[in-house]
Amino acid sequence: AFLALSGSAPNIYLVGWQDDPRPIFQLADIFAFPSEADTFANVLVEAMASRLAIVSTSIGIAASAFEHGRNALVAPHDIDAFAAMLSELLRDPALRERLGKAAQEDAKQMFGELATERAYRRMLGVGVA
Repeated sequence: AFLALSGSAPNIYLVGWQDDPRPIFQLADIFAFPSEADTFANVLVEAMASRLAIVSTSIGIAASAFEHGRNALVAPHDIDAFAAMLSELLRDPALRERLGKAAQEDAKQMFGELATERAYRRMLGVGVA
């Protein structure tokens, strides 16, 4: 109902569960993550890797992976602030591009193959390359 009343419904799609979200991410400009309960949301890593501009609450991984204004917009637990950040991204394509690029670079550094290999090596007590 909110989407219809806001006049934004033609530009917003609620797609539900996706076995492979990559095609959906490729169609998007912004990823909104208003969760207040998810401690490690893989979907955030997927959105980062897909070079999307992200607005997120500061829960779980978002609190440690995101730096407000550098690689995402991080909202306090305040729906009005969250909505204002979404509006800012809708109006500013250069900001979307800058945040998306930084998020993608960070995803590679934090969660890419080399980072994963190093984490497993540390966990197993094997030399880190």
